[in-house]
Amino acid sequence: MHDELQAMSVKGGIDHLQVPALFVVGENDSITTPSQVKADYKRYKGSKSFSVLKDSHHLPLKDAAESLKKTMLVFLEAGEYISEEH
Repeated sequence: MHDELQAMSVKGGIDHLQVPALFVVGENDSITTPSQVKADYKRYKGSKSFSVLKDSHHLPLKDAAESLKKTMLVFLEAGEYISEEH
């Protein structure tokens, strides 16, 4: 499966999406680097937010769980994507 993952590319796949997205990357992630995530963030046309987690690597759930939780809550509480029926 490693070869398939290496061949996978999201380039072009996100260019026309309009779903609110939270881009999160670990500051020390050497697998999906902050510069790679930032490039995808810049191309994304929908509502978006970008966050680099300090002292985190590729698994923020493991090494930066509290920072990840706070980042996600801020994004979700912004509520730009939530529609309420009146």
